[in-house]
Amino acid sequence: MLMLAFLASPVVAVASPHFSLVPASGSLNVGDQITVKVAVTTETEKSQAMDVWATFDPAKFEVVSIIKAVDAPSNYTYEMTPHIDNVTGRFDIPFSSTVMSDLDATPVIGNLATITFKAKASGTVAVNFTCVQSDTRDTNIFRSGTSTDIVVCSANQGGSYTVNSGSSDGGTPLPTSTPIVSNPGSTATPTPTAVLPQAGNLGATIGVMALGLVMIVSGLMFKIF
Repeated sequence: MLMLAFLASPVVAVASPHFSLVPASGSLNVGDQITVKVAVTTETEKSQAMDVWATFDPAKFEVVSIIKAVDAPSNYTYEMTPHIDNVTGRFDIPFSSTVMSDLDATPVIGNLATITFKAKASGTVAVNFTCVQSDTRDTNIFRSGTSTDIVVCSANQGGSYTVNSGSSDGGTPLPTSTPIVSNPGSTATPTPTAVLPQAGNLGATIGVMALGLVMIVSGLMFKIF
């Protein structure tokens, strides 16, 4: 009977509070940006303070910005102060509830932050949570009313993103055209002067004039004699 009662006992699922990146994968070109959200689920655990620590390849990715998620859970009002190091490829985000009473704490499920990455070089980029179980100097989820770190590091879900070698399409450039330049100081090409053709023959004209002169002289002499 005791054995049967033991077998009939319901199995209680163990909570696995953790963080995840959404989307967990993606593809983009060099120069493009991708937006990734940091989501949390504390499952049945209540929490008021959390930390996210993560790493990435600074040769291929850089963090452009980290802001609050616009679709953050309404039951968790919080402040966050992100720190970004694009030289070593790290960032951390501490989350702190603005509700001070432990009695008002609730489980937290939803998106907390939005990270914008920019692709710098082609290849595969892994964005991983820095998390060592029971270490409070990395990714943490603290149980309300205590300083107990309840995050399950093995449950954290990072991301892997593929950067293609093609450059970002910033639009097709307009063709370069030769501008029309008005230059008042330039020398205009002179209009050639029209030359009228000569009428008749010059030699014939002189001959006619000489003949006329001879006739005039002959006439005068005739009158004298």
